[in-house]
Amino acid sequence: MFLFGLGYILMALDLLRRRLLNMFLMATGEERRRTEMDWQFGWSRFHAWYLFKVMGIRMPIQLQGLIQKGRPCIIVANHRTILDPLIMAQVLGALGQRSVLWGIKREIGKVFPIGGSFIRAGYALLSRANGEDDKYRLRVMAQLAASEQASVALFAEGTRFDGIPREGSLYRRLREPKRGGLQVLMNELPGYPIIFVCIDWRGLRGGKTIFDGAGLLGIHGQVTVWQHSLAPGEDAQSVLDEGWTRMDELLTTPLREG
Repeated sequence: MFLFGLGYILMALDLLRRRLLNMFLMATGEERRRTEMDWQFGWSRFHAWYLFKVMGIRMPIQLQGLIQKGRPCIIVANHRTILDPLIMAQVLGALGQRSVLWGIKREIGKVFPIGGSFIRAGYALLSRANGEDDKYRLRVMAQLAASEQASVALFAEGTRFDGIPREGSLYRRLREPKRGGLQVLMNELPGYPIIFVCIDWRGLRGGKTIFDGAGLLGIHGQVTVWQHSLAPGEDAQSVLDEGWTRMDELLTTPLREG
């Protein structure tokens, strides 16, 4: 928690410096959004680096199959811990992605200093009710991404998985994904490939928030990334069925040593 607090102070000062520079240079709206994203991803990668060192965490990233690096795409990930966004920043770097707009829960927009940065970057703040308001915000975000050749990303479960399978669920290590958000993105960005990110915190107990983060100490897991082969006319339901089935298998398959 001390490291998180120290990091927030340094982050806030760096963001203020960047904004003042943009004001002095009279940056365009796109340049200002790119500044916000560069700040977010850069600090997220730094946080991941030093937190993982201190906590003894190893989460190597494995890119499987043919992935078109640097091309605008739709990125879909599972969500298990408070550190997942930091890992996603590392994944985006491995994929050659610099400009990525996220669909995030609405409450994060109130968190200083990151909430304001997310709003200024053009992220969609969602209620997770999967209603028309959420779909509208996703459409606006997708249209902005299309105009700037940016990628889009979301945690499709909507809420972090707590490690306890739901009764009647098809999946043992995941929540059921919500298809509405992905369908909106697919409709608005028909030429975008879809990339899945499976974050595997193998053996984790707790870790959903920073207050039970002791369960993250010494975790040796992995992150697996692949590009979905999108068939003509395929919808979000079939895409998520295939992606989540593969994720569930990965999350229960023994990891290779080393």
